[in-house]
Amino acid sequence: MEAESSEPAAPRSTECDYGIVGAGTAGCVLAKRLSADPNINVLLIEAGGPDAPFWIDIPVGYPYAIGNPRTDWCFETTPQPGLNGRAIGYARGKVLGGCSSINAMTYMRGQAADYDHWAQLGNRGWGWNDVLPVFKRSEDYQHGSDRTRRIMAAPALARFGAKEWKPGAHPESDDELAPAAGELGATIFHPVGICRMGTDREAVVDDRLRLKGVAGVRVIDASVMPRITSGNTNAPTLMIAGKGADFIRAEGAGRAAA
Repeated sequence: MEAESSEPAAPRSTECDYGIVGAGTAGCVLAKRLSADPNINVLLIEAGGPDAPFWIDIPVGYPYAIGNPRTDWCFETTPQPGLNGRAIGYARGKVLGGCSSINAMTYMRGQAADYDHWAQLGNRGWGWNDVLPVFKRSEDYQHGSDRTRRIMAAPALARFGAKEWKPGAHPESDDELAPAAGELGATIFHPVGICRMGTDREAVVDDRLRLKGVAGVRVIDASVMPRITSGNTNAPTLMIAGKGADFIRAEGAGRAAA
C-alpha cells in the first residue's frame, strides 16, 4: 500500500491556446480536432447542460427534444407578415452538441453545385472538389435522398383511405393556397448565413473564416455559409468545422516554424 503524498497537487493550467464559445455541432468537432495535438490546450464553453436525455440518441426523439426547455432555448421569431402575422418557434440546441443533439439525425452533403457557387462568389477553397475530401474524412456513414414524392397519393396506400388533412383537397389555385401557406408555414430549423464569408463589404468573415477587422477571432459554424445548401445543414456544418480546424492548425504550424 502506497502512502499518500503530502505534496499539494500541481495546479491545473489556467491558460489555453484556443477558446471555443459554444459546444454545438461545429464547436465539438473543432475542439476534438484541435485537442488531438497533446501540446494544445483548448477551452470549450457551453451554456447548455449535458446531453443526457435518452431522446437525444434516437432519430425519432427529436419531437421530444425540440420545444423542451431542458434541451432547447425555445426561441421564437418576430411576427411574420407572410405567415398571417404569426410568430413561430425557432429551435436552438441548449445542450452539449447543440442542434445536432435535438435534430432528426439526417445527413445530407448537399449538391456539388452548392459549393461550386460558394467558390464562384469569391470564396477560395470552398468548391466541391475542395470540400469533398473534408466530408469523406469525417463520415462513418452516409444516407440521404435525391428526390421527394407524394407518398400519401401512392397506390400502395390507397386501401388505407389516406386523405390530405391540411389545407385539404379544396385549395388548388395560387390564390387559394396563399392563405393556407400563411396559416401553416413553418421553418425546418436551418438558419445560416448571418456571418457569411465573402469578399464584399457585407461579408463578416473571409474565406479562411477570420472575422474581418478583429485579429485572432474566427467564426466557424453554419452562420458563415454564403448560401444555404440544398438539404439539411448539419453535414455541411461538420465540414465547415473540419476546414476551420485545418485553417487554425496550419496557421499555428506557420507561427511555430517562423
